[in-house]
Amino acid sequence: MDRVSSADISNWKLLKGAHDFPGADGGTCLNEAAVVAAGYRYRSVCCILDMPACFSHVIAHYAMILNDAMPSGPGKESWFHT
Repeated sequence: MDRVSSADISNWKLLKGAHDFPGADGGTCLNEAAVVAAGYRYRSVCCILDMPACFSHVIAHYAMILNDAMPSGPGKESWFHT
């Protein structure tokens, strides 16, 4: 998978759980977006061990809990636009 531009990331929607590369619905989780924003190739993140070694496991775990606890629906995708 080629690297993704920041313009592409801004169109993604935050969704619960792990995801293959964002498809038509643009779904990804917070940690998957963080991996791309840090310049790594997109990867599905099922658990904190799927994160690059340089990522804090504590922060990645917190982000996973936060992402999965957020309600679905309008506004969630706007996290990338703030």
